[in-house]
Amino acid sequence: LAQKQKPVAYNALSIYFHSCALMGSCPDKSFQLKEDDILAHAIGASNSDLQVVYIIHQLMRSYVFKRYDEMAKNANSFHEMANSRKLIRFFFLIGTFYEGLISFSMARRTPGTDDWMERGNAAITTLSQWSSFCMHNFENKVLLLKAERNFAIDGDAGNTDSLYRDSINSARQHKFANEEAIACELAASFYLHNNDTETAISLLTKARNLYQTWGAVALVEIAESKMDPWSMLFGNNNI
Repeated sequence: LAQKQKPVAYNALSIYFHSCALMGSCPDKSFQLKEDDILAHAIGASNSDLQVVYIIHQLMRSYVFKRYDEMAKNANSFHEMANSRKLIRFFFLIGTFYEGLISFSMARRTPGTDDWMERGNAAITTLSQWSSFCMHNFENKVLLLKAERNFAIDGDAGNTDSLYRDSINSARQHKFANEEAIACELAASFYLHNNDTETAISLLTKARNLYQTWGAVALVEIAESKMDPWSMLFGNNNI
């Protein structure tokens, strides 16, 4: 590839590998490059934008697949890069959204860890500022982060239910099917925590259908597995 075309090609490859993982399909076997080669090229070429794209894709996947060790590692990598430069492109703000989700998830799993709560709150502050300029893109994200913050602080917080519902409605209104699915899945975890299994199953069913519409077959299978009665009884912390 010509030198000027390489950044575009590697960005496209990162999207390709990310899409394959969500669809539950293997990359074309004729590909000589592996996903880790993208990061190696980005570092070798001192292409910080490509490094961030790679890290955000890892961040997103570790979260939606609930790989907790990877979540913390990827969130820390993104946090370090975000603090080292101004990240203002829309995709970088998606990274901020997922860092916030991971932060509150980790705070809920490890009570008393103020650092995760602080990072989640920082994500809310950043995205709230952007929401004031473009509610269409950011309103649902801010509402979901606030719901997750409430859930992390108090599993039965009074307005948590309405925050999840408002986030789901906002994502639907603004055509973010994947984020509507995530909000449904997280709300299901909240309801299951509060022993409302019927509502949890309804929301998981909705998440499953949205993932199907989005084409994320691997996430459809995960949502279906969470509706299993045994998963409901013993696996609710992993929703």
